[in-house]
Amino acid sequence: MTQRAFQLHIFPADRSMGPADDSTWATRTIAHMGDVCNFVFGQGRHCVSRFNQLMTENRAWKMQRPNSFDPFFHRQDWDGSRRRFPDVRYHEKTHVMGNQYNTLAHMLLVVHDPTIPQLGPSHKQSRAAVDKMVQEDVRTLCGVALSNGKVFPSKFVACYAIALVGDRFSARQDQEQLRDIWYACERAHGFPPTATIRQLEESWGWTSD
Repeated sequence: MTQRAFQLHIFPADRSMGPADDSTWATRTIAHMGDVCNFVFGQGRHCVSRFNQLMTENRAWKMQRPNSFDPFFHRQDWDGSRRRFPDVRYHEKTHVMGNQYNTLAHMLLVVHDPTIPQLGPSHKQSRAAVDKMVQEDVRTLCGVALSNGKVFPSKFVACYAIALVGDRFSARQDQEQLRDIWYACERAHGFPPTATIRQLEESWGWTSD
């Protein structure tokens, strides 16, 4: 949330996709997330080859992780009320967090793609495509958090995503739902702080409600 690189070497340097138990596969996503943060918030964020490497690792984890990481239930509409978050339920906390960190890392990589044109009509088209992918990732993260309420750290991951890219949502209904998730997490767990969502509301052009 501070958008700064960090150097923490607290996990095994296992970036392989070889056979392992589910806990190891989940840990790999945490290590991958650390690598992604150091890339997108570090001095080497314009390196196309490093971006491609990280994106390949992100896709490889999703394709090669055990089938146990598949949800046992998935519905696009979370509760039948036409809300915009999917209902995605997993068997174990390990499966929730592995998928959450992989999705969050993907979101950050998409936003910080160094190949996106910075000026001209191509930039506008690319920005629209990026926003669409980012919104899909955020909706997935929020849906997983709502669908797996006992795995409360998933709520924090969803709030991190809201804080980082919530300004890319322009529809009032989306904004209100993101705000509701944030305040529900704060009421239940005392985190994240209200000041951050207030800044996001200002970016949406909201007046005091």
